[in-house]
Amino acid sequence: MRKNKLIISGLLVTSVTLIALANKSHLFPVKEKAVQSVITKTSVKKARTYDPAVLKTLAQAFKTFEKPAYTFGGIINVTNKADSLDRMNNVPFLICKSGADFYYKMGETETIYEDGVYLNINKKTKKVFMSLKKANNSFSLFDASQLKQILQTEEYDLASVNNGDLQKISLRNDHHITCKEYTITVDTATKKLAKVYYRLTNIHEPANVNKEKVIEIKVSVCDDIATIALYNSVTKVIDNRGKLRTRYQDYDLIHL
Repeated sequence: MRKNKLIISGLLVTSVTLIALANKSHLFPVKEKAVQSVITKTSVKKARTYDPAVLKTLAQAFKTFEKPAYTFGGIINVTNKADSLDRMNNVPFLICKSGADFYYKMGETETIYEDGVYLNINKKTKKVFMSLKKANNSFSLFDASQLKQILQTEEYDLASVNNGDLQKISLRNDHHITCKEYTITVDTATKKLAKVYYRLTNIHEPANVNKEKVIEIKVSVCDDIATIALYNSVTKVIDNRGKLRTRYQDYDLIHL
């Protein structure tokens, strides 16, 4: 069976990714057996119904990430109740994607893909990782055409609350194997994301709410344009001889 996906990062990350960004895992997929188990249960239950207008707003909010060019950035906070060392406090991030090329920065780490070259630049470790490969970087958060089916299969309840110019839309399943809650806040005037929140299940103790992982994103930019030339690039790091440029002379260049 084909695995349903709501990608949180990977970028992000897959960006947002970001929802990739900090967790470096997918909101979906769930393991094949788990998906089959859910499908078996839902086959004997009445399918959940959702407000079409809310589904439309939810899908519309992520249309930016299906376009060939976009810029998405803000601040990310991560709290892992099971591991106090696994946390991020007000870490800035930015994704700028234009066609196959992209620039992604999380804190002090940059990832660049340009004309078949991948670079990862880590200012803390003073290392530049370089690899040559074909792009395969889809930062889409979900397949909007299958959104209703995905939510029903994964047994999510859908709720929406308006507060002034902001609309909060929440997906919730407190028994989900991967993600118990996924909430976005949308600016109703611009139809763009303002906040993203998700609460991840602890796979070792799924019922223990005191060991869940919470990721919160405050969005500062969400546009369907990409002025990628404003940011760091392969040619600004590597010269035409394949060597690091002067500003990176104290870095190690590692070929993967």
